[in-house]
Amino acid sequence: MSLPFRFAHLSDPHFTEPRFDSWREIANKRALSVLSWKLRRRHKYKAEVFYALARDALRDADFLAITGDLTQAGLKSECLQAANWLAEFEGSERLCLIPGNHDSIRVPQGNAYWQDLWRDWMAGTERFPYLHRTGSLAFIGLSSAVPTPPFVAGGHLGTSQLAALPALLRECRQAGLCRVLLVHHSPAASVDSPRRGLSDAGALRRIIAQQGVELVLHGHNHRWLHHSIPGPSGDVPVLSPPAAASLGTAEGRYRAGYYLFEVSASGQAWQIRAEAREMAGHASRTVDEKFFEIANAGDRP
Repeated sequence: MSLPFRFAHLSDPHFTEPRFDSWREIANKRALSVLSWKLRRRHKYKAEVFYALARDALRDADFLAITGDLTQAGLKSECLQAANWLAEFEGSERLCLIPGNHDSIRVPQGNAYWQDLWRDWMAGTERFPYLHRTGSLAFIGLSSAVPTPPFVAGGHLGTSQLAALPALLRECRQAGLCRVLLVHHSPAASVDSPRRGLSDAGALRRIIAQQGVELVLHGHNHRWLHHSIPGPSGDVPVLSPPAAASLGTAEGRYRAGYYLFEVSASGQAWQIRAEAREMAGHASRTVDEKFFEIANAGDRP
């Protein structure tokens, strides 16, 4: 991969249709998500919108990063539907992803079906954090998807991921890589209520303040968000797009959209241009542009 490099960030497509053979499959919190889909979500999120959005993004992007919630309720049939779409990419050369809270709706003792079915697009592993390197870019995936009680949509990273993350960030910086952190729930302060937020966001912010990262991408909120958190050499941008299959409201709000990033290097700084694109019919239109210059003391290859 040569610089400049373009990649797109999509999130929360919710493009699958819940199918189950037995009511036992949804005799837990999944029932609430299936009911929500029946009553509301199937009218708001359409698979064809997501497919059009991804095609549009790939016209200009070299790579796609998806920050979770491909499914409605994390059913095996849904994870298979998503895997069939992912298989069009024939591995992870053009796409990586992380799970969201909807993908992990299950009883605590159960298995999350995405762990096996989506492994090829998560650096071939079920362990987090993972590293997917594409030339001078390092996509670092975290999983905040954990079982939660009904009416709670929060996330949690846990001690194992948080303990492994500093060394991985440090190694990527020393290798001169542009580090893009993927996490479903936002690490920024005051974005979500405790019921919907990342419970150990403070611990993640402290790691980023010490080790740095060039860009944080998240989902979960289904709207354009731009925050920042402290890094060792200045603020780190934290961005999120709308739900990637959303029809939007009658007033045109919350339409499906994605970020298109262009990454280049200038001396010991990374230059990142972010273009927010919103679907209008079968094509996208630019609704916002941002530019970030982020210092990096690492040695570039």
